[in-house]
Amino acid sequence: MLLSFYPGVLYGPDLEEQFAQASGQIPFNDWHPPLMALVWKWGMWLTSKPSCLFIFEITLFVGSLLVFALSGYRRGKLDLLWACLITLLPLYAPLLIQSGRLWKDQFLTFCLLAAIASLWVGGKKRGQCWSLALFFVFAAAAILLRANGFFAVVFLLPLAGTKIRALLPHLQSGQGKTKRLFRSRTVIAIGCACLALIVATAGLNATVKIAAQPTKTHQIDQLFLDDLINTSSPTEVMDLPLSGDFKKFLSSAITRCSAEGHKQNLMWYSCADGKRITIKDGTTVFSSIHRFHPEFMKAWFAVIPQHPFKYVGYRMEVFSHFIFDTWPANLGKIKEHFSPRFSAAFTSTSSYTDSVSSRWAPFLFCPATYLLINLATICFLQRRKGQLSEEHHSFAFWPPAASLFWLVSQIPIVPVSDYRYSYFSIATTALAVAVLMGGLSLKTKTPGGHASLAR
Repeated sequence: MLLSFYPGVLYGPDLEEQFAQASGQIPFNDWHPPLMALVWKWGMWLTSKPSCLFIFEITLFVGSLLVFALSGYRRGKLDLLWACLITLLPLYAPLLIQSGRLWKDQFLTFCLLAAIASLWVGGKKRGQCWSLALFFVFAAAAILLRANGFFAVVFLLPLAGTKIRALLPHLQSGQGKTKRLFRSRTVIAIGCACLALIVATAGLNATVKIAAQPTKTHQIDQLFLDDLINTSSPTEVMDLPLSGDFKKFLSSAITRCSAEGHKQNLMWYSCADGKRITIKDGTTVFSSIHRFHPEFMKAWFAVIPQHPFKYVGYRMEVFSHFIFDTWPANLGKIKEHFSPRFSAAFTSTSSYTDSVSSRWAPFLFCPATYLLINLATICFLQRRKGQLSEEHHSFAFWPPAASLFWLVSQIPIVPVSDYRYSYFSIATTALAVAVLMGGLSLKTKTPGGHASLAR
């Protein structure tokens, strides 16, 4: 993986702008997460190489899975086969095909894999405290990389709660009170996990704001514009209690985008805007956002509540394309915009991933596949609780729950159908299935199941 994609695929306006921020060509802004550009900047300060972010991300990805597998094997939680398969997950084609691109979505995925791995690692009380600290740092970073990362993190908090519960002092219980005290400790542990996440996220966010001082660009207005154009009409817009210039802009955008057949990511098209201007500090923003930022939200709250079914229908249509479209992966095309240091390794990798996506198993590149696997895994675990140890059950149950709600969280915000938005779901689904199968294999090999293993 490192050889195939080195020094990292820096292609597309998003990555080019973040690299420009990291290298000091333009000021930091919040159109994309300033945390990523800041990490990149610090990495280049230490190494003087733009490839530092790529190396850091791949190290985080491979290292997290390696630590997970080694810890599981050492503690007898995974046999050799499943430990090896988890270690080899980075070579799974649907993950490998995007691992060289420095998207924030990949960075978020690698952070959350590191967070999960930190909780899986065993150890004494002091080691448990360090693993919890690492979890909250990586979880906070994921939330800052994408706001809807919260929907993934919140379903991983029970894993942290279990770890915290084990650290709480054991309370003496009388007969009939054990279950109630267990529930009380669980509630306290989950509460502590929530509080720790809030503190970690606020602290990391403050650090980023102080270090980067990003210019506000109001990216959410892009989503407001898409929703307004797809749910309202020119006549309705002209009756809104907003400025005349904004109403003319929005009415014209609805008419022109409808005629041109555009429905998503409309800020980038000339029918709605498509023009970027440079403000005083050198930051580029869309002209309509610069002129009308306060009015986008007002218009959204005036229009959308009047058309709930139309809004939900539009959003579900976009979501269905995202979930059910099979991504036409062609890694070889990236070579037109990317000069790999080791071209033979890149050619072999692209041949493998493109063959899997186009001929052998294209369904693996469809997000709906992982949504169904998540649902099946959760249902199976709900009905077979007694077949796995508590640890296997937790690490096979909560990551699919996080994966499932990560996919669902795309409904109100996904701007276009893009495979990279499902990357976290693919990674956690594969890991959870491996943990589930590893736990079941231990049960079949050990007389008496996990109870015997515990003894």
